[in-house]
Amino acid sequence: MNIVYLIGNGFDRNLGLRTSYRDFYNFYKKQRSSNENIRRIKEFIANGESELWSDLEVALGKITTEFNDPDDFVDIIKDISDNLLKYIKTEARCLTIESTANEKLRNYLCSPFDCLATEIKRSAEEHFQSQNRELWNVNVITFNYTDILEQILHDDIGKSIGTHHNHNAEVVLRSIQHIHGDCDSSIILGVNDTTQISNDNFKTSEDLLDWLVKSKTQENRADGVERRCKALISDANLICVFGMSFGITDKLWWDSIISRLNFSPNTKVIIYEYAHGVSFENNRIADKGKYIRGAKKKLLSSLYPSLENKVICDINTDMFNLKDSVKM
Repeated sequence: MNIVYLIGNGFDRNLGLRTSYRDFYNFYKKQRSSNENIRRIKEFIANGESELWSDLEVALGKITTEFNDPDDFVDIIKDISDNLLKYIKTEARCLTIESTANEKLRNYLCSPFDCLATEIKRSAEEHFQSQNRELWNVNVITFNYTDILEQILHDDIGKSIGTHHNHNAEVVLRSIQHIHGDCDSSIILGVNDTTQISNDNFKTSEDLLDWLVKSKTQENRADGVERRCKALISDANLICVFGMSFGITDKLWWDSIISRLNFSPNTKVIIYEYAHGVSFENNRIADKGKYIRGAKKKLLSSLYPSLENKVICDINTDMFNLKDSVKM
């Protein structure tokens, strides 16, 4: 059985890292620049209210209408990328990881159903009952720039990290893939495709597209990460999504998941959704259905009715709860 975990910014934030869009902007606006265009972009970003990385990337595509020269906009993207890399590095260094984090994270990766509500868990385990005695291959695709996963898992890649709920069959961690780059090399920031660039004149500038369209940047990296990640998703029996916003600037990956669901009758997706400030206690449990449907619709979009039964979702679970094993 092949399991792929897609992990987003919610993972790092759950550990206490201040990696939201607003956190970065509070740092970025203090960085001096003599470039008038960079000062203008800071004013534009300041008007945003969202905590989601995808909205910063959407804003980059939209604000292109305020500029005439693609080269000027390349300078802006370079400045944002350089400062974002510096900020993420500084923030990640503030995290102290306790030795207990390793065992906890390994257990989470081996037990994708355990944190789900009782009936949701039972249904998921019944669906995958035929794989109970199989070796489970786990691959992680992280959309984060930090190396927190590698710090916690140490040298576990390529090795057995435990057994799954059958307690006889092994779980092997095959790889950790950084789809948007990492702090040790370079990072990828931008839109999904040219339809998300509002300035039509910019859509023909190859130099700009290399910086602003994620897949083009990935081509220039030529490290094969995008190809490997697509292959992992296309071969997955179970796809687990944690800490992701399902933003349109990563549409490539949501389309890849939907393609897998359409092609493979038995493949399932688990979404561990987080609803900030929402409690389902005190006679509010009925609200849970609204959030579950909302999460599924964000992933599936217009295909929600036909694929809804292939997506398992639970809200505010304890998945990847490592707070007791890290310190800022």
